[in-house]
Amino acid sequence: MKQDSIPNAQPDSGAQHPQKEFQGYSLDELRYQRALLLLKREILREQVSKDTKRLRNSVPLLGGKSSISASGIVGRVAKGLNFADYLMLGFSLFNVGRKLVSLFSRKKK
Repeated sequence: MKQDSIPNAQPDSGAQHPQKEFQGYSLDELRYQRALLLLKREILREQVSKDTKRLRNSVPLLGGKSSISASGIVGRVAKGLNFADYLMLGFSLFNVGRKLVSLFSRKKK
């Protein structure tokens, strides 16, 4: 094809097309947009709730179903401990953590 046979895609500069100015949204349009956004938010909230419930049921440590135990390892241990046991466990973990921190923070010569 010749270059001359391709029509010009640009509109004529002499043709005047009246531009409508944006006058804003009507009250009904605003209400519709708000209702649509609220609906989308509710759907996403339900999806997140469903996904977290599915995740919670699939992880054995959080009480999910497993071949090891139905109530979860952490839940089983937590039921058997009293307040004094929690204090002793916390104290032991604190000491182990303190020793690890001091081991890694020693100055190298």
